[in-house]
Amino acid sequence: MFFYLSLNYNRFKITKICDNQIYSELVEKYLEEQKMNKHIKYNIKYDDLIRKNFMKDYGTEGLEFINQDLLKKQRGILTYMIKKIGTNLLHGKSIMNVSLPINIFDQRSILETFAYANKYHPIFFSKLDETISNLDRIKTLTAYLIATLSLQLAGTKPFNPILGETFQAKVGDLEMYLEQTCHHPPIFNFYFKSSLFKSYGFSALEVHSSANSMIADNNGKMYIEFKDGTLYKLKPSKMQISGLMLGRRYVNYIENLAIEDLVK
Repeated sequence: MFFYLSLNYNRFKITKICDNQIYSELVEKYLEEQKMNKHIKYNIKYDDLIRKNFMKDYGTEGLEFINQDLLKKQRGILTYMIKKIGTNLLHGKSIMNVSLPINIFDQRSILETFAYANKYHPIFFSKLDETISNLDRIKTLTAYLIATLSLQLAGTKPFNPILGETFQAKVGDLEMYLEQTCHHPPIFNFYFKSSLFKSYGFSALEVHSSANSMIADNNGKMYIEFKDGTLYKLKPSKMQISGLMLGRRYVNYIENLAIEDLVK
């Protein structure tokens, strides 16, 4: 026998009691409805942000972030944080209990941004099959990974998912499943599968910051396994951001992006 719970903010109320057969029918109906979900739509065209928010100056390394309105909001955090910390100290609260202002955040979570970065999958992997050479496959994987890097440049901070939060999506025949498995440090696991390959691993982002810059390093592991048994290990580049509080802000990927064939 199963209980229905009606959620009203932080209060739970038992509204119905049903037997196993009714419960199973409801679950099947719910799952069928989920399969018919509409496409995920955002009110921001993220594909355009790399052209609108960033500019390439060929006399410098990396891309310059040129969205001045967003820069002003983000750099206003320093004053905001000082005020909030002072208020907490006066009220005997911990200085760690300070939330960032909502206006600097992306509308997506880290799980969503990672999934969104793989939206070009049908374009690249439609050319891959078991007859392609290993070298050409590595070339295609390299181009694909570089494309995912560009889709991760939004200039805003994605929300950190709560522990156990999941996200599922589908692009072409690529099914994506992600789950936040650790809160601190933030780690999520993922499993992707398509008709040609499966990809799995975890992301463990580590950030090293100084007064005016930061370096984000993904210490996780990512694997791509094709149906013919070929297995690749991927290591993304580190992201460097300078000009966090002062001067021009530049975003650059440093060190090499590595693709390792674990079979040959």
